Amino acid sequence: MQRASVISVKICSLSFLAVMIAIKYNEDKYYEEGYYARIAGIKLNELIALEREMLWLLRYKLCVASEVYEGYLEEVGRRTWDSTEDSAETRSVKTVPSVGDIASIQ
Repeated sequence: MQRASVISVKICSLSFLAVMIAIKYNEDKYYEEGYYARIAGIKLNELIALEREMLWLLRYKLCVASEVYEGYLEEVGRRTWDSTEDSAETRSVKTVPSVGDIASIQ
């Protein structure tokens, strides 16, 4: 059970980080990093390091082509709402572009 809780914490942190970066990218006014660190429950220097790492992995390309966005949105919706398929063998998974593919499109 320990592993599941660690994974869920990391997913929450990653999601929070993505939302924070999106806010900072799209909004003219946003809160200081210390505020976001308090909300996320992590140290300020850790938040700054994680933000830098994520931006580097994204190659600082924060704009996504609409076709790529629509593909991901469709895939997330399919995985979220299609609960009638019980086994992995019966699922037909569409190929979704990787982060590298997204960066090369722009």
